[in-house]
Amino acid sequence: MNEPIRFTLTDDESGEETEHSLPSRWDICGRCRGSGKHDHPAFSNGLTQEDFAEDPDFKEDYMEGRYDVSCSECGGTGKVLVPDEAAMNPEQLRLLAVYEQQCSEMARDAAADAYTRRMESGGY
Repeated sequence: MNEPIRFTLTDDESGEETEHSLPSRWDICGRCRGSGKHDHPAFSNGLTQEDFAEDPDFKEDYMEGRYDVSCSECGGTGKVLVPDEAAMNPEQLRLLAVYEQQCSEMARDAAADAYTRRMESGGY
Protein backbone atom coordinates (compact mmCIF):
# COMPACT_ATOMS: atom_id res chain seq x y z
CA MET A 1 0.00 0.00 0.00
CA ASN A 2 1.34 3.43 -0.98
CA GLU A 3 1.39 6.37 1.36
CA PRO A 4 -1.77 8.46 1.09
CA ILE A 5 -1.80 11.83 -0.60
CA ARG A 6 -2.55 14.48 2.02
CA PHE A 7 -4.06 17.87 1.28
CA THR A 8 -5.93 20.74 2.90
CA LEU A 9 -9.24 22.18 1.75
CA THR A 10 -10.37 25.68 2.69
CA ASP A 11 -14.06 26.43 3.11
CA ASP A 12 -14.92 29.43 0.91
CA GLU A 13 -17.39 30.90 3.38
CA SER A 14 -15.79 30.31 6.78
CA GLY A 15 -12.14 30.08 5.73
CA GLU A 16 -11.87 26.94 7.87
CA GLU A 17 -9.21 24.46 6.77
CA THR A 18 -9.71 20.69 6.91
CA GLU A 19 -7.10 17.98 6.35
CA HIS A 20 -7.85 15.05 4.06
CA SER A 21 -6.05 12.08 2.57
CA LEU A 22 -6.61 9.98 -0.53
CA PRO A 23 -5.34 6.60 -1.70
CA SER A 24 -2.47 6.85 -4.16
CA ARG A 25 -0.62 4.90 -6.81
CA TRP A 26 2.74 5.36 -8.53
CA ASP A 27 2.80 6.78 -12.05
CA ILE A 28 5.49 7.85 -14.50
CA CYS A 29 6.49 11.47 -13.93
CA GLY A 30 4.99 13.72 -16.61
CA ARG A 31 7.80 16.29 -16.36
CA CYS A 32 10.75 13.97 -17.16
CA ARG A 33 8.74 11.06 -18.66
CA GLY A 34 10.42 8.66 -16.24
CA SER A 35 14.04 9.56 -16.97
CA GLY A 36 14.56 11.42 -13.68
CA LYS A 37 16.10 14.44 -15.42
CA HIS A 38 15.21 17.29 -17.76
CA ASP A 39 16.71 20.34 -19.44
CA HIS A 40 18.27 22.95 -17.22
CA PRO A 41 15.73 25.72 -16.47
CA ALA A 42 18.08 28.23 -18.11
CA PHE A 43 16.96 26.76 -21.45
CA SER A 44 13.22 27.01 -20.71
CA ASN A 45 12.76 29.77 -23.30
CA GLY A 46 14.19 27.47 -25.95
CA LEU A 47 17.25 27.46 -28.14
CA THR A 48 17.70 28.30 -31.80
CA GLN A 49 19.93 26.95 -34.52
CA GLU A 50 21.94 30.16 -34.10
CA ASP A 51 22.75 29.20 -30.50
CA PHE A 52 24.17 25.92 -31.73
CA ALA A 53 25.94 27.42 -34.75
CA GLU A 54 27.80 29.88 -32.53
CA ASP A 55 29.25 27.08 -30.38
CA PRO A 56 29.33 23.54 -31.85
CA ASP A 57 30.74 22.15 -28.58
CA PHE A 58 27.72 23.55 -26.75
CA LYS A 59 25.40 21.79 -29.19
CA GLU A 60 27.16 18.47 -28.64
CA ASP A 61 27.08 18.86 -24.86
CA TYR A 62 23.44 19.91 -24.92
CA MET A 63 22.36 17.02 -27.14
CA GLU A 64 24.20 14.55 -24.91
CA GLY A 65 22.33 15.86 -21.87
CA ARG A 66 25.33 17.32 -20.07
CA TYR A 67 23.23 20.32 -18.96
CA ASP A 68 20.34 18.22 -17.68
CA VAL A 69 19.31 18.54 -14.03
CA SER A 70 17.50 16.25 -11.63
CA CYS A 71 13.76 16.43 -12.23
CA SER A 72 12.07 19.10 -10.14
CA GLU A 73 8.81 17.12 -9.99
CA CYS A 74 9.95 13.63 -8.98
CA GLY A 75 13.33 14.42 -7.45
CA GLY A 76 15.06 12.22 -10.01
CA THR A 77 13.13 9.01 -9.32
CA GLY A 78 11.11 9.10 -12.54
CA LYS A 79 7.88 8.36 -10.67
CA VAL A 80 5.28 10.34 -8.73
CA LEU A 81 2.40 9.53 -6.42
CA VAL A 82 -0.97 10.34 -7.98
CA PRO A 83 -4.50 9.94 -6.62
CA ASP A 84 -5.79 6.40 -7.19
CA GLU A 85 -9.34 7.11 -8.30
CA ALA A 86 -10.11 3.40 -8.72
CA ALA A 87 -9.53 2.89 -4.98
CA MET A 88 -11.65 5.89 -3.88
CA ASN A 89 -15.14 5.91 -2.47
CA PRO A 90 -17.68 8.51 -3.69
CA GLU A 91 -16.84 10.97 -0.89
CA GLN A 92 -13.13 10.80 -1.68
CA LEU A 93 -13.86 11.38 -5.37
CA ARG A 94 -15.91 14.46 -4.40
CA LEU A 95 -13.08 15.77 -2.20
CA LEU A 96 -10.59 15.25 -5.05
CA ALA A 97 -12.81 17.26 -7.41
CA VAL A 98 -13.08 20.10 -4.86
CA TYR A 99 -9.31 20.05 -4.33
CA GLU A 100 -8.59 20.14 -8.07
CA GLN A 101 -11.02 23.05 -8.47
CA GLN A 102 -9.31 24.99 -5.65
CA CYS A 103 -5.89 24.32 -7.21
CA SER A 104 -7.14 25.59 -10.60
CA GLU A 105 -8.53 28.74 -9.00
CA MET A 106 -5.25 29.39 -7.17
CA ALA A 107 -3.26 28.88 -10.39
CA ARG A 108 -5.55 31.30 -12.28
CA ASP A 109 -5.17 33.88 -9.48
CA ALA A 110 -1.38 33.49 -9.47
CA ALA A 111 -1.23 33.89 -13.26
CA ALA A 112 -3.43 37.00 -13.09
CA ASP A 113 -1.23 38.47 -10.34
CA ALA A 114 1.93 37.75 -12.35
CA TYR A 115 0.39 39.38 -15.42
CA THR A 116 -0.55 42.47 -13.40
CA ARG A 117 2.97 42.75 -11.98
CA ARG A 118 4.46 42.46 -15.48
CA MET A 119 2.16 45.15 -16.85
CA GLU A 120 2.84 47.45 -13.89
CA SER A 121 6.56 47.02 -14.58
CA GLY A 122 6.16 47.98 -18.24
CA GLY A 123 6.42 44.37 -19.43
CA TYR A 124 4.57 42.60 -22.18
